[in-house]
Amino acid sequence: ELRRLVATLGLERRVTIAGIRASERQKMADLLASAALFVLFSEYEAHPVAVMEALSLRRPVLVSDTSGLRELAANGLCRAISCNADAGELAAAMAEELEAHREVPDLALPDWDACAQALSDVYCNVLGSRSTVRSAPGGVTPWPPATRV
Repeated sequence: ELRRLVATLGLERRVTIAGIRASERQKMADLLASAALFVLFSEYEAHPVAVMEALSLRRPVLVSDTSGLRELAANGLCRAISCNADAGELAAAMAEELEAHREVPDLALPDWDACAQALSDVYCNVLGSRSTVRSAPGGVTPWPPATRV
């Protein structure tokens, strides 16, 4: 149905509807890197990996103002529009973003070592902030004192 609509509107040269296998990661990265605008209009996103991938490729991003996406927009990384926007409002926002040619900051996604270090820092801060260490029955300490790993 979408392909027919694209053809009816004469947009075949401007709109791509592509299916890419999960095993074709480079093909997906190349397609994403060539996008003029990345749009994720979702009702819920806990961890918007696709948006972060688009941002890491310096693609402009338009999202719905919902969990996980709102924070990225608040930090100036993308634009958010209301989840209640209708098709016309979404289309208008997409057109505005395409015409704006916004500069996307150069971002790098954290690697696993950086994620592990950030999580370790959280635990160290929480454990280090306790004024006393509780003991388990029998006087056994349930965790070692906070140390940097």
